[in-house]
Amino acid sequence: MKKILFSICAAVLIIFGCSSIKTISLSNYSGQISFFDNTSEYYSGDKIKKCKLSDTATLNGYKCISWIWFFENGQIKQFETAEEIKMKNFVIPSNSTVFLANKTPIKLNTFGFQKM
Repeated sequence: MKKILFSICAAVLIIFGCSSIKTISLSNYSGQISFFDNTSEYYSGDKIKKCKLSDTATLNGYKCISWIWFFENGQIKQFETAEEIKMKNFVIPSNSTVFLANKTPIKLNTFGFQKM
């Protein structure tokens, strides 16, 4: 029994303990993001493409959790909402996936509700 428990604990430590957290500043936003380094992908030139956030990040007024994706120009492409987003005629619930258009100013493109 002790061997099984030890094996389970060792596996958990290996899986979760090998993830270092990295924090970077984003040139397009006044703020930083912290993410699990082993989840990140980059465009050429070390521009972040996607990563799994280790903590809630607020970018351009959006509170983001979990996975976040960026366009090559550094604008947010896709994120999961940490809290509801109130729009003019509706509310996007928390934990929904939001897709933004690659335009300036930033505009909501589509979204997927977490719950209806």
